[in-house]
Amino acid sequence: MPNSSENAQMPNAENTPHLQAEELAEYFEDRLPEERQGEIQEHLADCAACLALGRQARVFTEAWSEWTAAAHGRASRARLWEARPVWTPPAQASGVAGKIVKRLAEGLRLLVGRAGDLLEAGLGPPSRVPAVAGGMMSVEELPRAEAPPKEWLLADEEAGCEIRIAVRGDASGRAMLSCALEGAAATTPPLDRVRIEIKSAQTGALMLAGRLSDFQRTPMTVGPGSWEITLETREVATPRTWILPLQIAPEGAE
Repeated sequence: MPNSSENAQMPNAENTPHLQAEELAEYFEDRLPEERQGEIQEHLADCAACLALGRQARVFTEAWSEWTAAAHGRASRARLWEARPVWTPPAQASGVAGKIVKRLAEGLRLLVGRAGDLLEAGLGPPSRVPAVAGGMMSVEELPRAEAPPKEWLLADEEAGCEIRIAVRGDASGRAMLSCALEGAAATTPPLDRVRIEIKSAQTGALMLAGRLSDFQRTPMTVGPGSWEITLETREVATPRTWILPLQIAPEGAE
């Protein structure tokens, strides 16, 4: 006759203590010894309570695996950009005395899902949690969609300002952009002295252009493709230009 310690290992639901969530998680990850994996499988077939707990553990395990994979990738990218300059070394623009030109060291690449959700791809700077910015159309004011927005705050310490980019996808595969230049009044020109251009990175064709102040309440919409967003200050002591490469592609694209 089996002893009590053997009974604790038997898969009979009436005689076996209920399983613990931690062990169920290990079971669904196939990390237990083969014999124990079989015992738990048999127990779940007989015990409704453990089966219900097992379903919860499985959902949690799958969600945790997906979340940690994304979180680890995001954390690695964040550490990379803590040590890496956001902008390429400044260059003098030809034809304009004293004008400084900077380019984002690594472009932003976004994949748009069928529901308009955005997935960050490539090695560009990671997005941050969206926040409401005074004077700029907040991500909450962008046209409503179920998919959450992405937002970047790209600091230029030498210029004493930051570029805020907010992006929301839609089900048609397009991206809606909101952009602002922020910082202390002494170092940040008013938005009506900042020109924004969006052009094709492949052909150079101009898709949109105007004063940045004109696009604070209305989003700028771009479709799939490779784009260059250019911000250029005008009528200021030190003219500056920032170039931000942006690639929009459907999810699953190479």
